[in-house]
Amino acid sequence: MGQSEDTVVESGSHIEYSPPHPSIHNALALLQQQQQASPACSLTSACSSLSKAVNHKAEAIAEAYRTRVEAEAQAYLEAATRKAEAKSQRLQAEAERSRMHDESKAIDLRKREEQRAEQLIHNAEVKADRLLARAREEAHTIKALATEESEKVLADALTRTERVRMFPFHSVRDKTRALCTCTS
Repeated sequence: MGQSEDTVVESGSHIEYSPPHPSIHNALALLQQQQQASPACSLTSACSSLSKAVNHKAEAIAEAYRTRVEAEAQAYLEAATRKAEAKSQRLQAEAERSRMHDESKAIDLRKREEQRAEQLIHNAEVKADRLLARAREEAHTIKALATEESEKVLADALTRTERVRMFPFHSVRDKTRALCTCTS
């Protein structure tokens, strides 16, 4: 019997090289020695030591597999935790951005409403100023017309008075007639 072959294990995306366990080499060397000394008795002890070496190798492989599975499970859990934390942070950031955007919109709306109110107040003040100016102009015009009219009436009255003084009337009827002809 010769040396046992090296083991190549494919797992997922990589290939692992596992050299034969030293106890297998020892068991095979012991088996060869015992076969040379006494072929019948040595076969049983060699099988026994070979079986122990194979069991030891199987336990080592099982332990390595268990360790690898635990490491992969731990890595998966850590990745899932990081992913959940990142999603939570992203959602919190989005909620904060949304809140800030809503606050900004509310502030802008308040500013626009204040500007609108100020514009309405300004427009009302301008309109009131125009109405007041127009009323003053009309009052001035009416005052001027009243002054002019009163001056006319006063002048007319003075003219009548002068006529009455210039022409002596004998009766009230003549005075009334004279006054009527002056105004017409």
